[in-house]
Amino acid sequence: MNSLRIVSLSLLLLLLLPYAASSSSDADDMTPPSGPPIFSEKGLQSLSPGFRPTPSQPPPTPSFYDVTTEKYYVDNMDVTNKHITVFYPTNTSGAPLRLISYAHGFGGGGVQAPYVYYEICSKMSSFGYVVTLHHSCDLGCLSDGDVGFGNYYYEQLKSIEWVNEMVGVGLEPFTKNLDLSEGVAIAGHSMGGQSTLFSSAYNSTSHDIRIAAMHHAWTEDFPTPKIPYLSVTSYYDDEAEQDTMGVPIYEIETEGLSKGVVSTMNYGHHEADVLGINPLLAEFTVAWFKSVWEGVGVER
Repeated sequence: MNSLRIVSLSLLLLLLLPYAASSSSDADDMTPPSGPPIFSEKGLQSLSPGFRPTPSQPPPTPSFYDVTTEKYYVDNMDVTNKHITVFYPTNTSGAPLRLISYAHGFGGGGVQAPYVYYEICSKMSSFGYVVTLHHSCDLGCLSDGDVGFGNYYYEQLKSIEWVNEMVGVGLEPFTKNLDLSEGVAIAGHSMGGQSTLFSSAYNSTSHDIRIAAMHHAWTEDFPTPKIPYLSVTSYYDDEAEQDTMGVPIYEIETEGLSKGVVSTMNYGHHEADVLGINPLLAEFTVAWFKSVWEGVGVER
């Protein structure tokens, strides 16, 4: 396997280097401990002994904006659940906002979606984004001619289409400062990471998608993204394994695209959801978007 190049984005590095340097008293040499992953009594994380966050890990950056949520019924979504929750900043003083369409993972949709992904979606929104989280296809889709997850990425695209319609009407609070002139971003976790990979490969032009982030994407297919993308993975992910999914996504043959990979040290597959949230994951994602998409902090 080719060695992984370091993402040369100063903002991203400022966030990642202190985090990557964290260690515990049981693993000062950073050698992965032997034995299978363990689970807490409440199933909060899939981690190996001694690899929990330590005091040397930097605290999350304070939010820029306050965030509120609204739930909408959207008739075009899959029949399994037709709701979309929107996270949006409220005290921006008119600052322009950009859109992130986020796709949940297997079992993370339905009525529990806003709870399962509340922390990452609200945190990303607090840095100046409107974030949509669809509820449909919790355990698979029933519409669009393919039962299961084969066309699940359509839901991410439908969310973008719906936001464009709402901006055209201009009556909803989240549309007030939303600027779609520079396109949109997509991100997702697990099966939602696969959705993000597929959307970035097949529909970036049709939906004006400019950048993507895949959080522990579970996929057996590796289409070529047409836009810059970030793959977040972990040695401790025993569902979407780093060597067979997370890193191979990064290593997809592309031409002239900015791309990056982050392998976190203290977290497993559920790094993006309530079962094992990494409080810094939203910042990694936003750093990528702001550096590459918005031109903030890029080394020139």
